[in-house]
Amino acid sequence: MYNSSSRFWKMASCLPLATAAFSLSAQQPVYLPVDSGQHETGIWTFHQEHILGTSLEFSVRAANLSEAERAEAAVLAVFDHDDALLSTWRVDSEVSRWAKTRFEPVTVSPELFEVLAAFDSWRERTGGALDASVEAATRLWRSTTAEDRVPSDREIAVAIEAMQQPHWTLNREHRTATRLSDVPLALASFTKSYISSHAADAALKAGATGIMLNVGGDVIVRGNLTQLVAVADPLADSENDPAMEHVVVRDRAVATSGSYRRGFELAAATRTHAPQFSHLIDPRTAQPASHVLSSTVIARDAVTAGALATAFSILPVDESRKLAASVPDLQYLLVLAGGEQIRSASWPQAPGFRPAAFAPFTSAVPSTGLWNPAFELILDLTLPRIDDFRYRRPYVAVWIEDA
Repeated sequence: MYNSSSRFWKMASCLPLATAAFSLSAQQPVYLPVDSGQHETGIWTFHQEHILGTSLEFSVRAANLSEAERAEAAVLAVFDHDDALLSTWRVDSEVSRWAKTRFEPVTVSPELFEVLAAFDSWRERTGGALDASVEAATRLWRSTTAEDRVPSDREIAVAIEAMQQPHWTLNREHRTATRLSDVPLALASFTKSYISSHAADAALKAGATGIMLNVGGDVIVRGNLTQLVAVADPLADSENDPAMEHVVVRDRAVATSGSYRRGFELAAATRTHAPQFSHLIDPRTAQPASHVLSSTVIARDAVTAGALATAFSILPVDESRKLAASVPDLQYLLVLAGGEQIRSASWPQAPGFRPAAFAPFTSAVPSTGLWNPAFELILDLTLPRIDDFRYRRPYVAVWIEDA
């Protein structure tokens, strides 16, 4: 079970926003006013570590703290339940036990069946760019670069042959899955999105009227909540640099994938913005995909956002555009290796929002002889309207650059 002693803050405090401004994840939520026409409620923010191998921050709009805590319990129960089914890191999980079987139809949980079916669907739709068996190539690159070498042509060919064979078959009538190969599988690119979506649904069923989940940088917003989401700059020198830009989302999921933080390197490699070899590997070639630094996708559902964020980091840009056109209401932002940015026509860039920043000294500020321009600070600040001490409106974050 997960540790239930989470920290929470009612949104009358700026502490969650300070946390968001300096988080390490790819995108972070910032709270905006919601004009629902209904009686206003409070928003509570909770934080948990070691959820699906990452951190979890979520905000709940509810009538009172008791209902917010019920929503929190529902969210954590889903993560606990689904992780026991779908985690490939746990030897006792359902998927780990199933993966050890061979050529035997096994009745599996609805959750595992849906995840395997999603992989089948997206493998076909992406022309093989998404494939759970890419784990075979990932392990090859991890082992060879640890030996300070790249894989040989023969090793690459063996990995491609292994990945291109069928790895399971599904029977919908009996809800069985039959394992067909010994090739290792990695399901994390779907399971995080899938479980997070279940958790958001559970929060709303438990009484929350709005929910935001931020699971390791992937964001889901549902119900009576609007979010300003900060998208990280893959060319930034450090992970806490100002965001590249912001988008406003409601009833959407935002996912980012990219090659700019994680990857493989030889001992003599000189690190710049990105690792020498991306951790994202094309299953069709067993080669790291590095032509796209980051792909951010906004979609109606979390699984689609997560799947296409990964696929767009692997596919050629023209193929990504074609695939995006086949998905309703999809929006994306690609940052190529050379720094070029490619946005979908409907990319919802937030107008007029900019972080607070240190500004150069100007003559408009009278000099007292004690003024130090290095510490001059300009703030864009929106204060919350407080109707009474019990209810608080969500508010706009102010980001402050570290001197």
